[in-house]
Amino acid sequence: MPSSLYLKFMHRNLAYESAFLTKIGAIAPRDRVGALIAVGGSSRSWQSLALECMQITTVTNSFKVVDMYMATMVPAPAQVLLHEEKLARAREIGANVMKALNTPPAERKWLGEPDAGWCPNCHSNCLCLGEPQWKGLQYPIECAVCGAGGDLEKTEDGKWKFVIAANGLERDRTTEEGRGVHCDEIADTQGGFFMDPNKRAEVAEKVKKYKEIKFKGI
Repeated sequence: MPSSLYLKFMHRNLAYESAFLTKIGAIAPRDRVGALIAVGGSSRSWQSLALECMQITTVTNSFKVVDMYMATMVPAPAQVLLHEEKLARAREIGANVMKALNTPPAERKWLGEPDAGWCPNCHSNCLCLGEPQWKGLQYPIECAVCGAGGDLEKTEDGKWKFVIAANGLERDRTTEEGRGVHCDEIADTQGGFFMDPNKRAEVAEKVKKYKEIKFKGI
């Protein structure tokens, strides 16, 4: 995963999720472009959630991620300077960000390696088995980062690929519209609780025993 310093920023910054602020009229829709670089001392197997954690943070702040790169096997400070190909990749990412900034928002697209990651939507490398979602939506396989839904299909050369369903981007977290559905879900589940005095009374009664628990000290 990313460093603890980054995770602290990520968790505290979530309160400013731009889709929610846009939905309630607090801010105008944001137009942002970004790219991600993670650096670690081992192979990708020990850094399997680094880019994905960084990516979902930028997504919740309405960044269009156009490229990302995981620099592996460089554990010491500045050790990456021994690898010209890694430095060249970083320069390429910078150029891709500028290219995206100079492209009309509606025409911006992924500029990194075409086949990067399992997900063809956000290019993350993290898939999971689908489970029932709010209002019954379910896919066999989901992208854990952007929420794209679909299934695995075998290609002609015997390999597997993730194919997004026709409605697989219905709750795409890379868009403010998709994240707005999540805001509706929270409003429905949390609002339904606060607006129901019977449910609140039941919880207030049941929580008493937990508040009154006394643990033995040493």
